[in-house]
Amino acid sequence: MVGFATLLEALESGYRTRVVVNQREDLEAIRGHHLIRPYTNSVEFVGIPDPLVVGAYDSAVQGADYIIHLASSIPDSAADEVEVDADQEYLDPAVEGAVGILRSAMNSPTVRRVVSLSSLLVLEPAPPGSITGPYDLASPPSHPMDSRTIYRAARILSHLASTRFMTTANPPAQFSFVQLLPAYVIGRNELASNSSEVRAGSNDVLIDLVTASSRSTPPTPRSSTVVHVNDVARAHVLALSPHLTIPSGSSFILAANQGVSIDWDFARDIVWETFPEAVQNGLLRLERNQPSMRTGMYDVSETERVLGLDFRSFEEAVRSVIGQYVELLEHEMEG
Repeated sequence: MVGFATLLEALESGYRTRVVVNQREDLEAIRGHHLIRPYTNSVEFVGIPDPLVVGAYDSAVQGADYIIHLASSIPDSAADEVEVDADQEYLDPAVEGAVGILRSAMNSPTVRRVVSLSSLLVLEPAPPGSITGPYDLASPPSHPMDSRTIYRAARILSHLASTRFMTTANPPAQFSFVQLLPAYVIGRNELASNSSEVRAGSNDVLIDLVTASSRSTPPTPRSSTVVHVNDVARAHVLALSPHLTIPSGSSFILAANQGVSIDWDFARDIVWETFPEAVQNGLLRLERNQPSMRTGMYDVSETERVLGLDFRSFEEAVRSVIGQYVELLEHEMEG
């Protein structure tokens, strides 16, 4: 979702792009998408079968001025039911991939900046009433066992490894590295072709709120500091601008609502106000609740000042997700 949104944002902003993909089905889905077709002459695709091989990105980055690195392995929750080697399957690849793209970038004489997708999970959340800044880093969880702690550990370790690499690699003077730390990402998924695909990924928390459920156990509290997917995409493209003075090693937090946690159940009020007919006819069900994992405020002031980003509201994000879901549901019911 973030990858496609960022590609579209870059193309709409006038950049020529080279997209690195690992799987052929991803390539076909992107290349044939109706939103990409108008930019056929501005996008090319490069396949990299194994991104963890030393020098895997060397040829892909040649001639590029800027790199946006978005790739990250997300453990499936099904992994919670089986024993996995977290180091071998997720943690080591996350670190090797993050450092590998930087090494290839520095070997290219043309690359001037790398903008990398990190996560709010790399920060140590402050308690309610306090503020967390973009450099208040957390320690990686020891012995991560379930999909959520494995994912957080991978994010923290790759962030730390990238930072450490840049402090020891002696990059060229014109080269800079920026990391963006988005909160929980929600928003319209332009790659979704049916209602079930809208639920895939982080939009699941919103879709679950408006659908009937047979769960016998209460829902798990979810992170409730959020950001619209289009703002994540926009931030990556804005951070490329040669007109912005951004010191290498900078990090920026991406979060709506001034970095303050929201209440997931507030989404039900937004849905009722925006889609009353869908609620009344039973297409949407507002019977569930979703506990929120609230923290202190995250400081987005530097993001707004340096990047000039005006974050979309939680309400806009909810409307975009549920609007797409209703649109596809109605289409499926019609035929």
